[in-house]
Amino acid sequence: MIYGIAFFILIILVALIQLQKSGQAEVVPQPTTEAAERSEATARATANAKEQAQTEGAPMAETKGTKAMEQKENMEKKEQDREVNTRSRDAFLETLTKIGCQYEIEEEDERINFAFQGEHFIADASNQRCYVQLWDVFWGQVELYDIDEFSRLRKAINTANINCDVMTIYTINEAGNNVDVHCKKSLLFLPEIPNIEAYLHAELSSFFRAHHIVGNEMAKMREEEKEAAK
Repeated sequence: MIYGIAFFILIILVALIQLQKSGQAEVVPQPTTEAAERSEATARATANAKEQAQTEGAPMAETKGTKAMEQKENMEKKEQDREVNTRSRDAFLETLTKIGCQYEIEEEDERINFAFQGEHFIADASNQRCYVQLWDVFWGQVELYDIDEFSRLRKAINTANINCDVMTIYTINEAGNNVDVHCKKSLLFLPEIPNIEAYLHAELSSFFRAHHIVGNEMAKMREEEKEAAK
């Protein structure tokens, strides 16, 4: 009887302890239906925002690429404009023929050889440049070791370069013991130049003015030296 009562009391105590533990256990709150719906709506809004940002970013990238291509095309167009055919060479050859100058073209460098009023000229002309380079070479000469004549030549060349738009120079040929005289000019030449035939004729004639200045100055110096020696 006593053991039965004790056993019954033990069962009651165990039941009370289990009930106390169950009451102290942490209850994890479960999200309500309303909270779950708000969370889902927020997730959908975030996903839509990302998708829209990606969609809007694509045209921006495409626009930047298009602008870069346009800038490249504009630069290439400017380069092509710089290389526009000026027709300077073609116009120069046509004008030579019109003023009665026969010409020949060298095969190696395509320089133009022609004669004008009995003088031999060389021209360097291109359709990609606006200027034609003209040379009148070996038109004068003095002996290298004729000190007096060489001195007169140098002074005369200085006078010609001051008073003429054609550049006169000399070169020394030690093998031949000579000092050779040449003239050079850079000539603007475009098909649009008015009265282009008269223009070229006048420019070529200016070479002879340089010849005359050099020759006259040297002759004048000789006469002055003779007068001084009397």
